[in-house]
Amino acid sequence: MARVFMVRRQTRTINLFSRFKEPERVELSVPLEFAIDKGQWPHSRSPSTMASQTVKLTSSDGQEFEFKRTEIKKIDMLETMLNHLGFGEDAPEEPIPMQSIDGDALRVIAQWLLLHEEDKPHTWEHRHFHRFDLNVSKEDMELLDSLTQSLLAAVIKAAYYLDMSEFIDTLVKYVAKTRWDEMSQVV
Repeated sequence: MARVFMVRRQTRTINLFSRFKEPERVELSVPLEFAIDKGQWPHSRSPSTMASQTVKLTSSDGQEFEFKRTEIKKIDMLETMLNHLGFGEDAPEEPIPMQSIDGDALRVIAQWLLLHEEDKPHTWEHRHFHRFDLNVSKEDMELLDSLTQSLLAAVIKAAYYLDMSEFIDTLVKYVAKTRWDEMSQVV
């Protein structure tokens, strides 16, 4: 359990107590002005060490992909993770490993994000209002039609893992529309 309190005006002391019989005391002194003036906590990186505005992801098979920080706003899991790690609008220098997503699925996600680069993220109300509308854009249809069934399944799994609500809506509508078209051709 960490307790933060001010010892002197210029420093902060952080005490960490372990669960062992004798508490272990660790003191970390950081100038208070750094935290206040920069708007950052001591564990955040300084602006000079921040990476560019691209986030690198590494797939399970070792392929590396770069995404713009604005594209990451459509990937809720990564956006939340980066905000909790204190990056805010910045990006980490190191690539983020995605061990449960293979390179082909991540490539399709990158292509979809590139197609929708100019689109603003939809609100929950917008998605809820249009949930029964099975219209999928021509570009999305062309992208998803080019996928094999196994790759489409991997992309759906990756979209759910990354919590990409807009892409999930598109995938669900695409699968429903293609299945509906297949069933109508049989009848």
